[in-house]
Amino acid sequence: MTEYDLTSVIGVHLDRHLVLPLLEFLSERELYDEKSLMEGKLNLLKQTNMVDFALDTHHALHGEEDEDLIGRRGRVVEKLKALQNQTEPIVKVFQSEEFQQHVQTTRDGRLLFEYLEREHGFKADMLNTLYDYAKFLYECGNYSDASEYLYFHKVLTPTSDKNVVNSLWGKLACEILMQNWDAAYERCRNSKTS
Repeated sequence: MTEYDLTSVIGVHLDRHLVLPLLEFLSERELYDEKSLMEGKLNLLKQTNMVDFALDTHHALHGEEDEDLIGRRGRVVEKLKALQNQTEPIVKVFQSEEFQQHVQTTRDGRLLFEYLEREHGFKADMLNTLYDYAKFLYECGNYSDASEYLYFHKVLTPTSDKNVVNSLWGKLACEILMQNWDAAYERCRNSKTS
């Protein structure tokens, strides 16, 4: 059965986060040695900011803590807190009822940005901060929040922005990882017109 498995062929072309569910699937199917799969998963996790998951996997494999991962966890948490502090004013605006109502009535991202600029002192560089935060959340495995912030980044960013395509692909990856198949399909369809 393993001769038909294409995970190693397609896995090299996928984001690390998209490979993890494939390894979980292979583990459930018991096609390969579980320890080898867990080693592969640990190697992938070490290349992400999903440090708690990596620590759990390392402990399950080796029965001990990995001091390097524990140190790295502290650095990841520190950076996450710093990004949260930087994006707090942005997130507060996005969570306000007034903004939510405005989003429902305004379909043009440029007009929405002008509203934010006028009413909330929003600046263009705040979009880069929002993107950095969303990307970091994705790298930590928080796909739901990353998806939401990548959506706002995509809507508010002009098509000429350097990160607009990354937002689009990041949002698609989040939808896939959350198994929101309809949303992922829509994202694919919309990417053809973007």
